[in-house]
Amino acid sequence: MRAHKKIVELKQFLEIAESNFKYLGGIIEEDLQQKKELLESEKTIKELQGQLAYERLRREKLECQLDEYRADMDQLKEMLKKIQAPSVVAMVGVLNTFIFLHKQYLEEAKIVSFGLGLDLNPVYNLF
Repeated sequence: MRAHKKIVELKQFLEIAESNFKYLGGIIEEDLQQKKELLESEKTIKELQGQLAYERLRREKLECQLDEYRADMDQLKEMLKKIQAPSVVAMVGVLNTFIFLHKQYLEEAKIVSFGLGLDLNPVYNLF
């Protein structure tokens, strides 16, 4: 029991001595450890901030590139519409001309084969 009181008393003296040492400008081991951890944390924060800035720039460049690609796609779509529209119109025109010429051919063929009894009206399925 006496030993226990002595240990408690010595611990109190040690705390007072550390407090006085610290107050007078002394640096204790705990302070050195905290300062070291603080410096490491600050270094890590700076590195992460640099990485973040790099990733932001990279993202901006990729977004600009994406915008350019979208604009190119829109332009190509418009060009494709302009190209396809006349070709569809031309195909319809060619088809109408073919039907017209075929009807004329059938009418002429009817006149020629009138007396032969040929069936010149076949059923067409164009679509």
